[in-house]
Amino acid sequence: MIHPEARIEEGVSLGKNVVIDKDVVIEEGVTVGNNVVIYPGVKIGENTRIFDNAVLGRPPLATGNIARKLKKEYPPLEIGRECVIGAGCVIYTGTKIGNEVLIGDLAAIREECEIGNRVVIGRCSVLNYNIIIKDRVRIMDTCHFGGDMLIEEDVFISPHVCSANDNYMGIFPDRERRGAIIRRGALIGTNVTLLAWIEIGEYAVIGAGSVVNKDIPPRKVAAGVPVRIIKDVPEEWLKHMEKK
Repeated sequence: MIHPEARIEEGVSLGKNVVIDKDVVIEEGVTVGNNVVIYPGVKIGENTRIFDNAVLGRPPLATGNIARKLKKEYPPLEIGRECVIGAGCVIYTGTKIGNEVLIGDLAAIREECEIGNRVVIGRCSVLNYNIIIKDRVRIMDTCHFGGDMLIEEDVFISPHVCSANDNYMGIFPDRERRGAIIRRGALIGTNVTLLAWIEIGEYAVIGAGSVVNKDIPPRKVAAGVPVRIIKDVPEEWLKHMEKK
């Protein structure tokens, strides 16, 4: 079903059972798979590929037990050019995705996220609300990020990394929440847990399985439960890290 007020440009390929709602804009060369649902106002840049069963522009909905208040209105979802949106992805309204972004199958991205250019978000990863991800970040499979987080350019995040934005698990509902800040070029090992309000400095390296409960200075290697600083990042590592 295609709404008569949707704008679909030349060279767009649509699969079976596609639903395209009011004021959607799909630019030239886009490929849309089977059973894709596109909510009102979504904009999709040229030559983007959307695989089967994706849901784009989904509005957030809360029940009585959700502490975070939703806004009455959000801007439409925007997806840049030459992106790949995997099968079964759900991307909410109010989010903006740059160019040449790869989002793996079954990933979920909530409202008001900002994703830069040439970012990779791995299969089954979950990004909660209001997460800013700068250019060339690579997030591997099955990561889970709480809201209100910043990830700067060229960060690498290994599989199964988890972050929190509230260390008190909702005990104090009026307390301000903020997720981790990960500065440019940092490397995060597999199965790392990032607690709320911490900052990881530029080109820092966090070892696999660590629990990061404090700030890590730039260019330091840290690991452990809880995390501790082990040494400086070797110069040989920095030469390769800073080239990216």
